[in-house]
Amino acid sequence: MHDNTIRMSRPPMYGVTTLGPGCRTGIWFQGCGHACPGCMSPDTWDPIAGEDWSIEALADAIVDAPGTTDGLTVSGGEPFDQPLQLEALLRAVRERTGDAYDILAYTGYRIGAVRRRAPGVLPLLDALIDGRFKQELVEPQMPWRGSANQLLHRLTPLADKRYGDADSPRRHPAPQAAVQVGPNGSVRVTITGVFRPGDQEGFQQALGEHDLGTDTEGEDR
Repeated sequence: MHDNTIRMSRPPMYGVTTLGPGCRTGIWFQGCGHACPGCMSPDTWDPIAGEDWSIEALADAIVDAPGTTDGLTVSGGEPFDQPLQLEALLRAVRERTGDAYDILAYTGYRIGAVRRRAPGVLPLLDALIDGRFKQELVEPQMPWRGSANQLLHRLTPLADKRYGDADSPRRHPAPQAAVQVGPNGSVRVTITGVFRPGDQEGFQQALGEHDLGTDTEGEDR
């Protein structure tokens, strides 16, 4: 992989309402060494899987989202395992959108490790949610986070405004599903968000009854 390409799990998803405030564009980096038990996106672990995107093409796809978009959510996989590419992408997005575009990133690393791995990335973010997903700490009353050890860091005044009530206990939204029909008539359902207790089993049972394949794209890793 070259410095001007990023290994992604799949193309950007538009209209995401479950991984941050408002209506957002979501992207998922490919490759993750954390391998957290209970992760809802194990298909994003393998660094060889997925697809290569040029940084410029991906930035264009992000900002060309249809309709009104409030911000960008960066997840995975582990975005900070491709630190140079992540920084270049966020700089390209900022060049196109300015500071009014809300950018949230998820990582299994703690913020101190993020500063060491990717010192140029934090100034480009509005918010960071850090920490590995831990099954034994699942907390459905913390919006946008899978487990109670994960912390939300507000990094800009915009984040103070948009994420101001994120620590107030409230049940986070149910995952959203998108249906894609392939050229051969195959159907795939992509589930985006943070599973609450019982959600994953319920989705799998319902989809299995209809013989549908699934991708799950959430925040835990």
